[in-house]
Amino acid sequence: MTVAIPMIGRDRIMGTLVVSRISSVSFPEEHMHILSLLADQIAIALEKNQLLDQLKLAHLNLQRWSEELEERVRQKTQDVRRIHERLLETEKLEGR
Repeated sequence: MTVAIPMIGRDRIMGTLVVSRISSVSFPEEHMHILSLLADQIAIALEKNQLLDQLKLAHLNLQRWSEELEERVRQKTQDVRRIHERLLETEKLEGR
């Protein structure tokens, strides 16, 4: 006897739990209920794992963007310092 129980996530089927037994006698209702609960828990675990992967990817992207932004700020700060130094030199040359 084989049963296939869908592992249903929030918005889709995550997979199927397939359980077989040698006997041709069907599974008792209590066993089916336990298997259904198990399938639900597996679906939740799969969804959590997918969400964790998405979170890790988002974190890596944010970290990369932060580093890029910090580099841009460093470059702009250097540009402003150079311009400021030129202005000071120009003022000295003009006698201000």
